[in-house]
Amino acid sequence: MTQLYQYIASNTVDVINQSDDMLSNAANGLNIFEGCPCPTVLQESRALISSFALAHATMARDLTEALAQAKALTWEGPAGERFHKDVDGALVYSQAAENGAELTLRFIESAEAQI
Repeated sequence: MTQLYQYIASNTVDVINQSDDMLSNAANGLNIFEGCPCPTVLQESRALISSFALAHATMARDLTEALAQAKALTWEGPAGERFHKDVDGALVYSQAAENGAELTLRFIESAEAQI
């Protein structure tokens, strides 16, 4: 390795060690001469996002099911009408949250996200 490359690598390690962001923390302790830590950080980030998206989709699905059961309740009169209106509104949000989480999960696991 030439002195120029050693100098660049040494300065890169110094910059990484001075930063407190997630990428630099993941790169800390890795030998910069052996390769870039980016693939490892990317893989860990994708796994974390996938885990959060799956948990969010599961929670939203459970909420949607609970709201669907609540919507099936027989309740008449002004209070019942207001209740069903609120449940219908909440169903829209829970279904949108479920769809969004599932779309995120599918994207994270897709070939496009590998780039």
